[in-house]
Amino acid sequence: QPVYGCTDETAFNYDAAAHQDDPQNPCIEKVYGCMNSIASNYNADANIDDDTCEVVGCMDPNASNFNAEANHQP
Repeated sequence: QPVYGCTDETAFNYDAAAHQDDPQNPCIEKVYGCMNSIASNYNADANIDDDTCEVVGCMDPNASNFNAEANHQP
C-alpha cells in the first residue's frame, strides 16, 4: 500500500515517509520572508520566517511609547 504525501525534499510540506505524491495535497514551495504582520516588510506568502522582520518603534524600555516588538528606531 503506497504512503501518500509530498515527496519533494525541497518542499515546505515534505514527508519523508511518503512513497507517492498526493494529488489532494500537493507539495508547497518554501517561501522565506517576514511572517510578522506588523512589520514593514511583512510577506503574506511566506511560510518560513527568515528573521528579517523590520518593526519600527521605540526601543527604550523606559519610554512611554516603548514597543517590545520593535527592532528598528524610527
